[in-house]
Amino acid sequence: MTHDKDILANRLTRICNAKPAISTPPPPPRQSRSRYRPQREAVFRLASVYTGKNTFVRCVVNEVSENGARFTLKAPQAFPETVIVKFDQNGARKRVRVVWQDDYETGVEYSDDQTRIDGICPPGAPVKAAH
Repeated sequence: MTHDKDILANRLTRICNAKPAISTPPPPPRQSRSRYRPQREAVFRLASVYTGKNTFVRCVVNEVSENGARFTLKAPQAFPETVIVKFDQNGARKRVRVVWQDDYETGVEYSDDQTRIDGICPPGAPVKAAH
């Protein structure tokens, strides 16, 4: 019985002192997501998304940042690559590029090109809503 205990003790010692056969470096530390995109502000603002001249759909803006926004729609809607968002709160109009769409939500990035907005989204009240 002593012989079995010695064998077991030797085995446990070798297991405890064993080095891994292949050494893999630890993964690099994850960087904060804030390095990849600006800080977003959670909001609840009404807006209109213009898809053509005087044609729009209503939405609720959920998040805004200096570079873009995320909004929610009442029903899924496919948008062209660029649209104009008009914020009800202050009347601001911005040409945006649609970055992603997921059923009822859409993420947009503000475009540098802010020309010809008046022809698509007039400064006054919206004319007709798209269904």
